[in-house]
Amino acid sequence: MLQLKLVSIKFDTTNAEQKLELLRLRQEGAPVATPLLNKMLTQGNLPKDPGISQEELYAKMQRTVEILGDKILSWVLRDDNTFSIEMSQKITDIDIAKLYEVRDFISELGLDICTNITDDVGLFIRDMKILRSLNLAHNENITSDIMQHLIDLPLEYLDLEVCPGITNDIKEYWGRLKHIKVLLLANSGINDNLLLSFDLPETLEHLSLAFSITKCPNELALQKLRQLKELDIRGGEEIEEISEAEFLKIKRALPDTKVI
Repeated sequence: MLQLKLVSIKFDTTNAEQKLELLRLRQEGAPVATPLLNKMLTQGNLPKDPGISQEELYAKMQRTVEILGDKILSWVLRDDNTFSIEMSQKITDIDIAKLYEVRDFISELGLDICTNITDDVGLFIRDMKILRSLNLAHNENITSDIMQHLIDLPLEYLDLEVCPGITNDIKEYWGRLKHIKVLLLANSGINDNLLLSFDLPETLEHLSLAFSITKCPNELALQKLRQLKELDIRGGEEIEEISEAEFLKIKRALPDTKVI
């Protein structure tokens, strides 16, 4: 019956009620066509479901905790009916798939120092359609390839610090992060060659390239970052400090930005 119902409805991909209807059908196990469902749910952020209570969400998370045990380090159910979840270092890629019951309500996910995960974790993260904050820091198995799974998410915060596999190839993807405000790339695998093509999203408010570059990024590109409040370009023992001349170029391009 559910399948016939889906076939008989002319869906409007901008209609919030129909998005929620599809979401409920999927949660009930209806045979919903995945391409159609993904298209529907990625047309803007998933609205808060007025039909689900905090008690129901709490029960969903309790069942998830029973499955994953201490692999979930901590979790918070927010007032807007979304979850903030911090995973433990024990998790693997497939463990993230076990967040299935709550994945449509996850807005923040912490996977920092989870050294057993790889780029394949992106296959499961990409289904978290309201994910705004993702921390993948301190992981040598994460590479620029994971970005292909993240570009359609409404990410505002992305931490890729101390991920040596994040190289200059990230430039192929970062321009498609349409909502990004904080991008952290300190101590990653990027270098000065990245600055030859420095086309970053204009939504950025905080950018960290610390311990990674020694030159000024393209000045014209920097000038487009009108919302940028802070730029971190510190050097250290393994990479020389940016020269005073290069620093002045940055300040000229970003006179209202805090540069450290």
